[in-house]
Amino acid sequence: MDDKLNEELNALKEDIAVLRSDVAGLTEDLRRSASATAENARESVEDEVQRARERLREKIAEARGRSARTMHEMEESIGERPLASVATAVGIGFILAKILDLGAKR
Repeated sequence: MDDKLNEELNALKEDIAVLRSDVAGLTEDLRRSASATAENARESVEDEVQRARERLREKIAEARGRSARTMHEMEESIGERPLASVATAVGIGFILAKILDLGAKR
């Protein structure tokens, strides 16, 4: 009976050793998986940031083009009708002065 108990105890020790090895392997697999997932997430975020930067560059270029066209159109308009442009500027200045004067009196 003592021999049978020793055999079972030894078998149990072997099973525990195998279980420890399996748990260690599983832990390492989980660590690798988590590391790969984190790396994929980082790469995904970096890609999205790069795409956002490129979209921003495109929008800035578009805005610069529009502002340059608008400035050119204003210069042409002023050049074609300089007196009307001066009169308009004086009128707008007068209106703004009145508005600011009314705001200061309150």
